[in-house]
Amino acid sequence: MSLSSEIKLGPRTIRDTLVVAAPAALCFDLMVRLDRAPQFFASHLNAEISAGTEGGETVDRWVIAEGGQVRSWRAVRKVDECARVIEFGHAGPARPPIVSVRGRWSFTAESPTTTAVTLEHVVKVADDADADADATDRALRGIEAGSRAQLEQLQAVAERHDELLAQTVQTDATVLVSMPAEAVRNGLVDLVTASGGVGVRLPGDAVVAKWRSARGPVATVRARVATERRADGGVLVAVSAEATAGRPAVSRAALTRWLRWRLRTALTEFAGLVGDGQLVWTR
Repeated sequence: MSLSSEIKLGPRTIRDTLVVAAPAALCFDLMVRLDRAPQFFASHLNAEISAGTEGGETVDRWVIAEGGQVRSWRAVRKVDECARVIEFGHAGPARPPIVSVRGRWSFTAESPTTTAVTLEHVVKVADDADADADATDRALRGIEAGSRAQLEQLQAVAERHDELLAQTVQTDATVLVSMPAEAVRNGLVDLVTASGGVGVRLPGDAVVAKWRSARGPVATVRARVATERRADGGVLVAVSAEATAGRPAVSRAALTRWLRWRLRTALTEFAGLVGDGQLVWTR
């Protein structure tokens, strides 16, 4: 791994470059697409486009911070596929002493199988931030640490991409429960937390959850749960779950059986906790 970093306190620019042993097209695609990051990137919980125009698109992200806390933010990004450049700017209020953050991802092919990935942040701080130099320094160092973590996660995923895809399986299930929809969604998050995972309610009717393990045959399980009120007063809970094998890897067949069993067990428990439930497999 080759990693270089610099902070220029004058213009408040933070730039990190990491050389990744993977093709530039793959590295770029992993950052542009939003469907793979939540499953394979350790800190990613969910990401989705909430609005889009010809000039760019608005992306909402939820990540798992230290201590298992969930952080979320909104950014506007513009993607240049020909140049393999992604420009972005964080939307909404920033945490003092930071006023705004904008940045740029760039992907330069050093060889057919090697890419120099650069992540740059341009940070604007409050006019009186110099009066509290320690707070400003902590904020900038925090952005620098986050930048390095993003690059290192990209490297870990890109260099094992084919292996990770081959070790990931998916399954779906639904369960019908008799309980108010609001209580169902809150109960799902509580159940995820009690089982050692991280869960969050998204705007609307969805819940996302993620479990990770540094050891054992299963490295990551991620589930997206949609809830739908029915005319009879019940709530249909539809779960789509993916699991990625750890090391040493188990077979896809064994992992699929385990995921279906785990999902069946969790939904049966949930149905019993919140009321009458009928488990219905869709796949």
